[in-house]
Amino acid sequence: MSQLANYISEKRQQKPILSMTHVVYGYPSIQESLDWMATLLAAGADFIEVQFPFSTPVADGYNHSRGLSRCTA
Repeated sequence: MSQLANYISEKRQQKPILSMTHVVYGYPSIQESLDWMATLLAAGADFIEVQFPFSTPVADGYNHSRGLSRCTA
C-alpha cells in the first residue's frame, strides 16, 4: 500500500470524511502561501493540494488564471 493510501486509511479510522484544501504556491507571496498552508493544517485540513504557477492556466478558469498570472509575473 502506498504512503498516501496508508495515510487515508489511518485518517478514516478517526473520521469518515476528510477535507482537502487548495493553495497556489507563491500567491500572494511565497511566505504568505507557506503561512496559509501551515494555518490550514493547524486548523485540521487533512490534505492540501498545492498548485504551482504556470504560464497558461486557462483551463482552471478566470480566478485561477488571474492569480497564477500574478505569481509568474
